[in-house]
Amino acid sequence: DTGVDPHPDLRNNLLPGTDSYPGGKGNGQVDTVGHGTRMAGLVAAHGRSGNAGALGIAPKAKILPIRYVKSKGTNDPDDIATGIDFAVSNGAQVINISSEASPTPRLREAVEAAINKDVVIVAGVGNSSSILVGFPAAYENVVAVTATNRSGSHADFAVTGPEVVISAPGVDLPTTSPNGGYGPSTGTSPATAIVAGAAALVR
Repeated sequence: DTGVDPHPDLRNNLLPGTDSYPGGKGNGQVDTVGHGTRMAGLVAAHGRSGNAGALGIAPKAKILPIRYVKSKGTNDPDDIATGIDFAVSNGAQVINISSEASPTPRLREAVEAAINKDVVIVAGVGNSSSILVGFPAAYENVVAVTATNRSGSHADFAVTGPEVVISAPGVDLPTTSPNGGYGPSTGTSPATAIVAGAAALVR
């Protein structure tokens, strides 16, 4: 994603990761966009003592942050593929991809290799700016996620199609943000994180 900030509600679960974009030399723990930190909070925020902080779906899961988005608007499918390879080689059991991109042979190979290693890939189908289900969600055996609104109906911004496997809440979900903050998240991205958290609980 965009990296994961070492938020007080995340840092006990946060492992050293990587930057998978060209020239990246970090450990995935910088997030200048905020998207990755929000998704990580929905998956695995552990909160703090008492009732303080945020609690994710799987608060005992470890977070392996992979920063394949250097800045907002940059989303190369082959950088996602490099991130998938890193995750698999470092023991990930569930991979959350709260974004969508174009199909490439490199991305398909990485997805197929992960699935062959019994790694669950959960990916968002895309929002209204897209017409069709994006990749890697559209690949076979990927858990493709769309979003529901607060009444449980299909969210009007969420892409749908025959590739969709499951839906989850995706409107105004409170979660972590960089620099110790909190805020709402809306889209198929947070819906994907919810499903990834459920998969992490199963694993």
